[in-house]
Amino acid sequence: MRELRKVEGKSGSSILNQFISLLLSLSAFLFLVLSTSVFSVQFSSITLRKKKVKK
Repeated sequence: MRELRKVEGKSGSSILNQFISLLLSLSAFLFLVLSTSVFSVQFSSITLRKKKVKK
């Protein structure tokens, strides 16, 4: 918290920039996790269908 206060004392815009960059990285990480989970679900459903077809 002390570091944040020092940065804010220097310039309020820098804290805003840090917050925006944090949000962007967080959203990118969430997008990555979502895409990988969706891909794995689709992949598993495809393999299940193939198994059913084989039976």
